[in-house]
Amino acid sequence: MGLVTMASLESTQTYQTQHELGFDLIRSVAIFLVICLHVSGVGFANYFSSSWAAVNAYESFSRVCVPLFFILSGALLLDKRESLQQLGRRISKIVIASAAWSAIFIAWERRHGSNISFFRMIEAPVAFHLWYCYTIIGAYLFLPVMRAVAQYLNIYSHLFIIGCWVLSVSGVDLLNQFAHITVGLDLKYYQSYFGFFLIGNLLIKTRKFQSRWVTLFAVGWILMVLGTYFSTQMLSKLQGQAVGFFYSYYSPFNIFGSIFAFLFLREVGRTISVVRMAQQILKHLSRASFGIYLFHPFALDQLSRRFKIDYQTGSSWIWIPLTSLACLSISWVVVSVIQRIPVLRRICP
Repeated sequence: MGLVTMASLESTQTYQTQHELGFDLIRSVAIFLVICLHVSGVGFANYFSSSWAAVNAYESFSRVCVPLFFILSGALLLDKRESLQQLGRRISKIVIASAAWSAIFIAWERRHGSNISFFRMIEAPVAFHLWYCYTIIGAYLFLPVMRAVAQYLNIYSHLFIIGCWVLSVSGVDLLNQFAHITVGLDLKYYQSYFGFFLIGNLLIKTRKFQSRWVTLFAVGWILMVLGTYFSTQMLSKLQGQAVGFFYSYYSPFNIFGSIFAFLFLREVGRTISVVRMAQQILKHLSRASFGIYLFHPFALDQLSRRFKIDYQTGSSWIWIPLTSLACLSISWVVVSVIQRIPVLRRICP
């Protein structure tokens, strides 16, 4: 093999490693933000607490978590070629894990006096966080349609569809909330999470950015977080109670914030790919992220029983991230053990 070919191959392998580590960093940050969201959300309704500002800050910062997962799925899956049999195996992994954890949560509730039926999991998610599993199964079933559409889209078609989607899921609600204008257009075909998939498919086609762009992505993300924070503060003050309108994943702050976060984290992942320890930690955490998502309410329940967060004082600025880190660490250890056991590993794919 010639020197030119070898150099090209080495360059390609380096680029792929950097690319993948960026995705690992996105998953790792997103799963931490999911936990932070669930920790801080407990105190959101207590608007008159002195620590509500801390709760609002962490809630605002964490709201890009789910959009990041959907954008990453679009980035990795829409251009992927796989047979229906391979797609079926992908879906079956999620179905098995969802059914298993639904049964575990039902058994947990029944042990604590609930009479919830095991058939409830067919009707609706049995735990507050399992909605994501139901949604992602539906998205995977729709994946062949999205792939068929995406392969014929140029950048302008991408932007047009994404723009219509943003108008449908975000613009209509804003007009109704603040201008009291009801839009009569039937836009229900756009009202789902598929827009995040298309955003991911568009972003994956971008090349490596220069350092000044990475700084702009970070600034953009911060500005969107501040937009969510101050808009929520203003709306809550006007209504005299906590109002989470801008916490919606379809909020323009969270849509654009997740885009900036995705681009920023992907570039940071490429930068730190030269650090071998960072590679190993992020790959391991990324591999465990879905299992952590499924398990973390158990860890959070045990932590809340032993270390009650005081939402009446300013200590929430410290306790929310510490509790989130503790929950992540405990869940990571448990899931890592489960993934090493041949039969049980199927519930933490």
